[in-house]
Amino acid sequence: MEPIKEYTIKAPGKFQLNLSELKQYHELLYFFTWRDIKIKYKQTALGFLWAVLQPLLIAGILAFVLGNRNSGFINNFLPFYAGVMVWNIFASGINNAGNSMVSNANIIKKIYFPRLLLPLSSLAGTLFDFTMSIPILVAVCMLSPTEINIAQVLCTFPMAVITMLYAATGPALLLSALNVKYRDFRYVIPFLLQLLLFASPLFIKTINIPTHLKPILNINPAALGIQWAQAGFGGELPSSMELISGYCTYALFLIIGIYYFKKTEHNFADLA
Repeated sequence: MEPIKEYTIKAPGKFQLNLSELKQYHELLYFFTWRDIKIKYKQTALGFLWAVLQPLLIAGILAFVLGNRNSGFINNFLPFYAGVMVWNIFASGINNAGNSMVSNANIIKKIYFPRLLLPLSSLAGTLFDFTMSIPILVAVCMLSPTEINIAQVLCTFPMAVITMLYAATGPALLLSALNVKYRDFRYVIPFLLQLLLFASPLFIKTINIPTHLKPILNINPAALGIQWAQAGFGGELPSSMELISGYCTYALFLIIGIYYFKKTEHNFADLA
């Protein structure tokens, strides 16, 4: 009689990123992303319109309160709306990814799949809201009394999106893993995002900041993406020093995030 064989389904080694496995489960990434989008807008009266109304109202309030009175409302609205659009990628991505492991605890405990797919799908889902906001941006650009450099917008806006996704990935992975063990982070994440918003170019360019404090404000991981977004609508392009320091900081956060996520991944099913 042959001995009974036992099979154990478990993650690969702690520090193996295993990109081939992520590629193998790419359809599951799509499923998780689309599931999160449907759950978010299920049983809502306005449905997907919420993806448009939120940045529209926030940008309108910022333009009215903080805008230059001599520039006209639309000229003030455009850079704020562009900034809020990409800020939502960062904020929603980190907030949703930070809670992704806990909210999917039942799935984690039942079957093995690359756990990285959960925070990554939360980040991917933010692109849906961003895409829904683009027609409003195009419409306002057509109404603008000032000529807009379309070529520059087509260059800077994709850079803003890529930068925000790059900036959010490391913190999202780190916070999603920390939230499994330390549930305080479900309260810490929204608070940190509020602080980062007030310390972003959406606010700090409208007030007088001492010169010696400006380098500190550039530590904000959302600052560079917002600068790229606003550069197509009268804002300044990021300097070489800001680009180098920003992207190097994002790379550091990405390494830390992946390292801690993979280090603690084998405990998720027990702690979630």
